[in-house]
Amino acid sequence: MPLCVFENGPIGDFGADSHEARIAYDGEGNLSGAFGLYYYESSDFITSNFAAALPLSSVPTASVDVLDPSNFVFQVSLRNIASRNNAISPFGEVTLSFAEDSGRIGIEARYTELEKKEDNQASGGGTGGLGAFGGSFLEETYTSFTPRISIEFDLSEDSLVFASAAKGVKSGGFNATATLAKNIAYENDNNWTYEIGTKNTLGDGRMQINASLFLVDWSDAHILAQDEGNPNPLSVSLVRNVGDIRSKGFEMDAALAATENLSFYGTLYYGDAKYREGTFDLRWGRIPSVCDNVVCSTNGDVGGNQMERQSKFQASLGGQWADTLPGNSDMSYFIRADLGHQSKMYADAVNLAEIGPRTVINASTGINGGAFDVQLWVRNLFNKKYIQNVFVQQPNIAYNAYLGERQTFGVTLTARY
Repeated sequence: MPLCVFENGPIGDFGADSHEARIAYDGEGNLSGAFGLYYYESSDFITSNFAAALPLSSVPTASVDVLDPSNFVFQVSLRNIASRNNAISPFGEVTLSFAEDSGRIGIEARYTELEKKEDNQASGGGTGGLGAFGGSFLEETYTSFTPRISIEFDLSEDSLVFASAAKGVKSGGFNATATLAKNIAYENDNNWTYEIGTKNTLGDGRMQINASLFLVDWSDAHILAQDEGNPNPLSVSLVRNVGDIRSKGFEMDAALAATENLSFYGTLYYGDAKYREGTFDLRWGRIPSVCDNVVCSTNGDVGGNQMERQSKFQASLGGQWADTLPGNSDMSYFIRADLGHQSKMYADAVNLAEIGPRTVINASTGINGGAFDVQLWVRNLFNKKYIQNVFVQQPNIAYNAYLGERQTFGVTLTARY
């Protein structure tokens, strides 16, 4: 008899609490700064289940409790995870001005000690080739130091140049079901971001142009991989520090007040994010192999490939007309239109599946009053059909496409009292 298969989750609850104490100094000299301490704690519970039920004979009259095994022919707990994070982070920043306050140098630094605890309860397993998991309690402390240095200089009252270098860190975590002990915990991933640019106001304040060049050097990136040593070809993928990525490009934004009533604005972005040579996406280097060394490498080599879900080119352009309502200077109206475009992007690290380019137009109009605002808006004005994103389901390499929002319109009313 055919069965209806369900995978529900994650279901659970989350809570967090944070506190910060800061002391700031801003004297009459050329030195200012701040120092402080940040504390954060969170608790989280997640459960996911795999189940099968008999086909429905009629439309159900009530919702089905997905956590009640009696509603299914069988139910397997894929994961039940209770986790707790505690972080303490001292930080400081100092700014030094020079050249009669025309230039400024800023130095910032933060040290973070993050304690992670994860209680993985035993899974049902054993059904449908999913395997069983006996449960575990994991605990690890991750530390990081993230400095940032910046410099900016005023070329005039309306123009400045700047440069910065900053380190970013994503904390490590756990693979509770890993077959090999070396893969149970994974480390922090790190990136250095370098930027140089300029900010300008022109035409007696009627126009603004900002532009910058950037380089992001990302190492030990978290990438999913096959569970080494697990003979099950459908074993759950693990997170490992196996990625090195470099992204470089530029971004620009501009705004122009063409007249007292008419204004334009726009943005432009180009970014080339590629995996560096020697990077292996081990979701594609599985055993048994899902590649054939023709369309993709059997060892999962993605060096030189474009990073997935990253458009190289993005742009936006918009315009607005605003004026007071005739006969009532206390109320104003506006008419606005925006165009957004992004180029194609790949859905996977092996660059096999593409998400096509798209251009979407939005529009709105409204009235602003002293006590209220009312706005009529429409998103995707011409009802364009497009794919918003694609995720690659592991480990059986299935592509799940998600459509973008179709034409949507509504009214927003804001009252002040």
